[in-house]
Amino acid sequence: MIPSIESISGFITGAGIVLLIAFLYFKKGSKERRFDERYQEVHGKARTVSWTITLLTLLFMWVGSSFLTVRIWHLSYWQLHMG
Repeated sequence: MIPSIESISGFITGAGIVLLIAFLYFKKGSKERRFDERYQEVHGKARTVSWTITLLTLLFMWVGSSFLTVRIWHLSYWQLHMG
């Protein structure tokens, strides 16, 4: 399959936009000291807390849905066999 001129120009345009955004991000980040050790440490701790809260929420929802599924199965079993 031979790429068309439109797909090649779209690829070049997209790559150029990505490179421009990356350049601006790193230029602004170096001015704001975004890459120093203190910034990395603070944001690393924030990411850890965020992931912990997310995982605990997912675990709670999983256990809750499992309990609800078992409860519904139990009620439907008794309705079918004892009703």
